[in-house]
Amino acid sequence: MNEDTVVLFILPLIILIFIFYFRFIASSQEQKDFKEDDFGDYFVEDIKKIITHLEKLPLENQKNVYENVCYKYGKFCKEIWKLETSRGLKFKKIYKKYVEEAGAIRRENITNEDYKNPKWLAAVIYEILLFSVGKKMSLNNGNKIRKYVFLKMNKIIPNNHNLKIFIKVEGI
Repeated sequence: MNEDTVVLFILPLIILIFIFYFRFIASSQEQKDFKEDDFGDYFVEDIKKIITHLEKLPLENQKNVYENVCYKYGKFCKEIWKLETSRGLKFKKIYKKYVEEAGAIRRENITNEDYKNPKWLAAVIYEILLFSVGKKMSLNNGNKIRKYVFLKMNKIIPNNHNLKIFIKVEGI
């Protein structure tokens, strides 16, 4: 082989290595703290409104909703905590599966009186918790949402094992 063919062979190889390297770095970045996060701000206000509607329901319904959310969010966390990196293709695949499942449950339970339907409220709270973990909003707004929800849950179901783990992991 002469020098020209070696250069023609190595140059595209180097370019491909750079492309894969930068894709890996871009996909493994942690959740960014956006300067303007209107999407996250919307969810912070929305979760407060949803929790207010949930508090109007009987205590037994509130317990059931929060236990349901803890169970489903616990399944999600169990899968993502097993991953070696917190971001990447496996995380995106798992995250997408759970968000689609939550959206399907929410759409199944839509009624004229959504705010009085515990199944719909549980699906919405669970879905917003999932959004708070993804790259859909800033890290700060995601932490606000999780802290708010977990503290409200702790008042209603203080002895829930999954909730205790979430509170410990979040450092609340």
